Amino acid sequence: MKTLNKLVSCNLLASTVLTILIQPGLANSALAEILDTDNNGEDITAVDAPLVLSQASLAQQDGAAEDEEFEGEESEDTLRIVVTATRTQEEITDVPRTVRVIEREEIEQQLEFNPNLNNILGQLLPGASPPPLRGGARGFTLRGRGVQVLVDGVPQNPNGFTNNELDTFSLESLERIEVVPGASALYGDGAAGGTINLITRAPVAEEGVVYNLNFGTSVALTNIADDGAFSYSGGIDVAGSDGKSDGRISLNYDAVNASFDADGNRIIPVDGLNEFDRLALLVKVGHDVDENQRLGLTYGFYKDTPDTEFGSDTSIFEIPGNQVARPIFIGDFDYERDPGTITNVVNLTYRNTDLLGSQLDAQVYYNSLDDAGTFGDIRDNTSLPELFPDLFQLFFDFTEIGTRVQVDTPLGDTANLLWGVDYSQEENQGSGAVLDIPAFDANRELIIVEEVSTLDYELENLGLFAQARWDISDQFQISGGLRYDDVNFDAND
Repeated sequence: MKTLNKLVSCNLLASTVLTILIQPGLANSALAEILDTDNNGEDITAVDAPLVLSQASLAQQDGAAEDEEFEGEESEDTLRIVVTATRTQEEITDVPRTVRVIEREEIEQQLEFNPNLNNILGQLLPGASPPPLRGGARGFTLRGRGVQVLVDGVPQNPNGFTNNELDTFSLESLERIEVVPGASALYGDGAAGGTINLITRAPVAEEGVVYNLNFGTSVALTNIADDGAFSYSGGIDVAGSDGKSDGRISLNYDAVNASFDADGNRIIPVDGLNEFDRLALLVKVGHDVDENQRLGLTYGFYKDTPDTEFGSDTSIFEIPGNQVARPIFIGDFDYERDPGTITNVVNLTYRNTDLLGSQLDAQVYYNSLDDAGTFGDIRDNTSLPELFPDLFQLFFDFTEIGTRVQVDTPLGDTANLLWGVDYSQEENQGSGAVLDIPAFDANRELIIVEEVSTLDYELENLGLFAQARWDISDQFQISGGLRYDDVNFDAND
């Protein structure tokens, strides 16, 4: 039996805003410092496009020097471009919104101590409250409200019960993070608190080929004698351009081993935090059809596999009072369905900067996630209801296809209208497998006896939006927008 619920919302977002704009030539002046009290100068930076922006031009922006003092003419660095705040290329001085950018240098500093993307965002992004597990987007809030997380413009907020939505690329391939706090008419699907756009590295701007190899290791100093104290990482990155076409291929592998506390005691394995291997492939290619048209294609593959011979010692449940979790050696097991997470993302983009006087940006994407958990043995846990199976394994599968089309239409010399449509359709399937206890005890085999669906539903979202802007003068601008979202939810009983 199927039930159908229809949710329709029509929200007036980013309502009329009257803003005093900083002149480009004053971006580095004392006036800019006075007016930029919220950002402390963070807005004066370059940002990649979430839809389609020439990869060559992006790489040229990446290599630009730091801002210089204004000396009578406009500095190139004061005219950098932002795009997520308006979904189009805009000079930062023309955007009447807060735009926070976490540059690659800051990300690299964090990666020296912390390979967890959510922890990095929690450290560097004020007001952010990311989920506790690595790679999770569900439950991410900014200033107490939900955010829409994008990777190169592809939404990463599935509505299923999974915590691996952001595991689509290696953090070594991350160029920058752009954050736009607050709701707007341009983004729906959970973007009440704002939008976080994770931008992967673009190909090189100059003609030729560039290679990069990296290798690293880390050690747990509190228990260096343990075989699991050492972790390793390595990767290769190749980027090139011939003037009209460009591309980048990044391949990274990490072996993250055990974690130990200050006393040298092993910390129990937690999915996605320690004792796992991961392989990430990112391919980005682009081609300039002519001076006005560009095609781009991105493919991301990510595989995360638990690699441990330890589990949680469930005997502590028999001890009264609160107890500290502790690991226990369990060795290897023969799974019928091996645990791990595999994601695939395909993103096709097209831009035409002169379509009947307007600029067209179109995007089609496919996103899939296949997640199988490690087994759970709760025979010693007497606190759970009897309906829970004693030996089980959980699975979750997610697929989404979507498109985003927008048109930026000029309205004379001082105004413009950005309008378009966002559409997505996702399928979520979750199940729990009951495992054969005699085979487990006798031969360390994890054989599935019965598989029960825990959630099975489809979600379809259609969003229509329009946002207008009028530059009243060099100092004043008024803008406002409207968004309509139609959400259909189809689930099993």
